[in-house]
Amino acid sequence: MRIAYYEIPRSAYLFRNGAAAPDSTLPSPEEPVRQWCAFELIRAYQIPLTALEFESSVKVGSKTYRIDILVRRESRPWIVVECKESSFKKGEDAIRQAISYADARDIQAEFAAYTNGFDWLVARRVRGEWVRIPDLPALLVDEGRQPLLDLLVCIHEVAPLVYKLDERLQDREAECFLSAMQRFFYGGNLLTDIVSKQLYHALDNLLRILSAQDAHPKYQWEKLKHAWHDWERYRKICGLEQSLGEPDDGDHLPMQLSRLQYEVQGLLEGAPKPYSGDALLIRLSVALLDYADMCSRRRQQFLEIPPQVHQTLREFLDLAFTVQLNVSLPDHIDTGIAGDVKSYCCLQWNSSMDGLRRR
Repeated sequence: MRIAYYEIPRSAYLFRNGAAAPDSTLPSPEEPVRQWCAFELIRAYQIPLTALEFESSVKVGSKTYRIDILVRRESRPWIVVECKESSFKKGEDAIRQAISYADARDIQAEFAAYTNGFDWLVARRVRGEWVRIPDLPALLVDEGRQPLLDLLVCIHEVAPLVYKLDERLQDREAECFLSAMQRFFYGGNLLTDIVSKQLYHALDNLLRILSAQDAHPKYQWEKLKHAWHDWERYRKICGLEQSLGEPDDGDHLPMQLSRLQYEVQGLLEGAPKPYSGDALLIRLSVALLDYADMCSRRRQQFLEIPPQVHQTLREFLDLAFTVQLNVSLPDHIDTGIAGDVKSYCCLQWNSSMDGLRRR
């Protein structure tokens, strides 16, 4: 795990002793941060020293710039890191600068990152688009040494969702699908590591309400408050000024869920990028809250799960599989490959349905 900024002794500086330019003997203001970042890339991400380059030239438009740290993998540019001095505050500008370098014709790196020693912003190129992610994926940078158990647990939890994704589900099957979603987002896993933990904690609590609609009102109310507070914590992290407020104890649960839908929809304005993992989880939460409102209005439990839930969940899983495991979710139109995958996932779905019947 990356550790927050610490001083690197000048005697331990890597490369050119931290000179600001080839003909300078004075370090630049961001040099202490660059040295720290280089040490953390080696220590926390197991990147070899020989893969690091300082101040590689890059041409953007008609101008030539220097990349603070370029990480190569198999001799090809892989990660571009833009370092700023510790007092620097315009992180969004800096990550865009890093992306412009990574996008350059002679670089074409997969990752772009910015740090001032305390803030750490990362983006990854996925199918030609830059997607904001919380960190460099451990499964990639650790050369496949992610514990096998983590991967097996993740596949075990996601299998029921993959099996019934895009199918018409209502009654018992809808209840089972919502329960499977709750288990998948509970506590986090390899695939949910691409999003802020406050969001998957909030979604976990929301799904506990939706998948147990006949639970005691006190239980549902407690889960609502937990979800509400998780979204509020996420709002503060995004720097949004408008507070979600507090749930009103005097209102019925359906009224609170309806109000929460409006508030969570507003979080999309603070998402780092419209197609990032965070934004997709917010959209999925809004779709599920809309489903809860629909069930409440019709006074029915477990109506057919709407297409918007399936579509947004599919987009999130596809992004997560690509970013974390370098694999793609099969298109449901491709019945051959999709059928093979579903056959593999069938056992986990049946197990989930059996567990639901025994309750």
